[in-house]
Amino acid sequence: MVVDLATQQPTIKPIGDYLFARQGDNRRPLPIWFQQSGQPFALDGYTVEWAQRNADGTPLVLSGTTISGSAVGQIVFYFPANTFAVAGTVLGHFNITKSSDGTLISSIDLSFDVKKDNVLMLSLIHISEPTRRSYI
Repeated sequence: MVVDLATQQPTIKPIGDYLFARQGDNRRPLPIWFQQSGQPFALDGYTVEWAQRNADGTPLVLSGTTISGSAVGQIVFYFPANTFAVAGTVLGHFNITKSSDGTLISSIDLSFDVKKDNVLMLSLIHISEPTRRSYI
């Protein structure tokens, strides 16, 4: 997924095509390529965090980065479990902070949905024939 740090949009960019999440997920990866005005944004000397509000309005700031191509702005961000604690729409953005002087660059707002963990666990119950007839 490309995130251009120079983009100034008043709208929220949905990223559901890149990040599918269900309640309880942990270490969900999202490959990102940071750019600035269409050019790679070198991440050497920067830290990357994700700041969000859960569907219930709870604020959360997370780090979960593996930087593999920092010279060209490529990372894989691993979202920890508390990102997906509440089902509903998550609204957030990336904070890129320069370690040496604290310069902060934030991305436009991004959103994705956390689906409910609705797996039903059913157990088989044996009901004897006379008991079944009493229900009919």
